[in-house]
Amino acid sequence: MTVSQIKKIKKIKAYGFANQETFSYLIVNKSSDFYFWLEGFLNQGFNAGISIGKYTETFYSGGKVVRRKRNAVKNIDKHEYYYLNKTRTRRADLFYGKRKVFIFISAPLAVRMKAMEKLENFVTFVKYKGKWKPGRALR
Repeated sequence: MTVSQIKKIKKIKAYGFANQETFSYLIVNKSSDFYFWLEGFLNQGFNAGISIGKYTETFYSGGKVVRRKRNAVKNIDKHEYYYLNKTRTRRADLFYGKRKVFIFISAPLAVRMKAMEKLENFVTFVKYKGKWKPGRALR
């Protein structure tokens, strides 16, 4: 993707992210252009070379094959994954909730840190407005 294409990608709201030992996770809001956003983030951050935004769903309805454009907003309680390299050693797992998508990325730490540096170009972080309560173990 070129710089001008990246600037055209609409930023989506992110509620949090973190790096663990073997994976990173990112919690983002669902939107109608989520797949276009995801394609830009994975290709720019991980050089994945994948084309997600153009995918369509194919299913059978009434004995006929039906194809339609994918919509992340309609996906609830689903899981899907994308390999981020040809050797299939790096992977992004997506878990769809009612309003948010949880993205887990399994890759070497150096690769994940490099990708997270580019995260500012793709998301706007939302501040937590509620009252934080420690769990029982911390009380």
